[in-house]
Amino acid sequence: MSWKDTVAKAYTTVPKSVKEAIWKTSVALTVISSLLTGFAIWRSPSFILGLPVPRQSIIERLAHEEDLKEQVWEHMEDFFYSHRPYGLMLVSWEELNSMVGIWVRPADKIPGKSGPHSLSPDMRVLGGPFLFGECAQTESLAMPGRLMVACPVSSEYDVQGYVAVIVDPNASRIDLVVRLVEVLAHRISDIIY
Repeated sequence: MSWKDTVAKAYTTVPKSVKEAIWKTSVALTVISSLLTGFAIWRSPSFILGLPVPRQSIIERLAHEEDLKEQVWEHMEDFFYSHRPYGLMLVSWEELNSMVGIWVRPADKIPGKSGPHSLSPDMRVLGGPFLFGECAQTESLAMPGRLMVACPVSSEYDVQGYVAVIVDPNASRIDLVVRLVEVLAHRISDIIY
């Protein structure tokens, strides 16, 4: 008689005592819970391992590691005080149509970008180039008559957010501004991811 037949016979016969019934029930529950746990972990390994770093949003990364936050804040403040743009922001792209303004200066001049907000019309223009890791520019909706230059903050998984600066639409300086914002976005991407 094989082991399969022995197991089948043990579980198809009526237990002879209460002790045997408790034993069969506890073994069955242990096997079933082990199988279900194994299946759940197989389907979603993030239960144990957590979400891989490249798939975490900027907010998640900054919330878990305080030193990353300090480094990012330092870079943003250095850029803001060195180059004196009309506005500078770091935005986390949380869902397809929702974003969170993490670092926005001056927040009172750009009210629509600070904190949680939906996808704005200017982001619909900038979103396309972001998918290819390129910087883009469009007219600022927050400050009419000014230009917003934005570059993506990307992990190896996807675009997780962007750094944007609002400047005068002076054609001679735009290339320089694009390069500066691109360097800032690249530095922040390297720090966070």
